[in-house]
Amino acid sequence: MEQQSEVNPKRVAAFFRRSNLGPVCRVQSTSDIEAWLASRAYFTLITYLNNVSTEIQGIRNTDWFPISQNIRRLTAIFDKLDSMIVANPPAPVVLGATLDPGNKGYRRWAHSMLRDIYQLVEKAVPCSKCRHVNELGVYLSGSFGSSTKIEYGTGHELSFLFFMCALFKAEILNQEEDLAASALVLFDRYMQFVRRLQVTYSVNSSNWHGGYSLDKFQKC
Repeated sequence: MEQQSEVNPKRVAAFFRRSNLGPVCRVQSTSDIEAWLASRAYFTLITYLNNVSTEIQGIRNTDWFPISQNIRRLTAIFDKLDSMIVANPPAPVVLGATLDPGNKGYRRWAHSMLRDIYQLVEKAVPCSKCRHVNELGVYLSGSFGSSTKIEYGTGHELSFLFFMCALFKAEILNQEEDLAASALVLFDRYMQFVRRLQVTYSVNSSNWHGGYSLDKFQKC
């Protein structure tokens, strides 16, 4: 029997403290809000929202503004996700059966999305930025709703905002060239897509604050 080498418990503990599996949700309860509001991630998010809000004032979607190839490649992700909706139509409604919230076809779509989303992100970003694919994929895959409850809420939209923030943080998008297009093209394409998801699969509103304003409005 081979003698096992001794494992340094401090090194093991240090390894598991490292975040090597992508972003982790740190806000688990109301007691975490104070730390979140003082975090760099919160500052990055608010800075992006302020900057992009200022940038797009007075600009219409039909006006001219720069749209880079990176923006075009990222929006093309939604063309692939659209094709997954076609490949996974809503489950037929059986007459007389108990109507559960949401259509189960959404879960088939979500399975296809999770299978391919990281490859889609990898193809959409420059090769030199592929180290960011894992983090970007987590944010993007979390922005389409919950396949368990078949619901969509403001938290999922927030996940997409973090996806866009991460694109700028990783310098995949350029602050000067892509700021307006990130909202007027990329975010607009996302909103069109999640509305299609909601209508196609009868996705429900999340039962959280805001769930009866933003989410209900999206489904109209």
